[in-house]
Amino acid sequence: MTRKNLTIELLGVLIRSGRVEGITLCYSEANADWWIFVSHADPELASDLSTERGSQRRFKTADTALHLLHRLGYYGAIEMDYLTAAEIAAA
Repeated sequence: MTRKNLTIELLGVLIRSGRVEGITLCYSEANADWWIFVSHADPELASDLSTERGSQRRFKTADTALHLLHRLGYYGAIEMDYLTAAEIAAA
């Protein structure tokens, strides 16, 4: 079963409906960028935030990603994760 992309609009719906269980902000050393991984209660949606075209949405700074989450109304805890280039290559 293919999951539907988690867009900004759908993330906002999940946040407003209280279906977000947690958020992890991940840093990629290899690409020097950040992305948002969302634990949520909808099995039909992917867990990482995507663009409208389906690629993974990346952020140049953590501040930009955090600002988006705040704008969408998310005020819960956010975990941080750091992936080295070796970890990304091994995945």
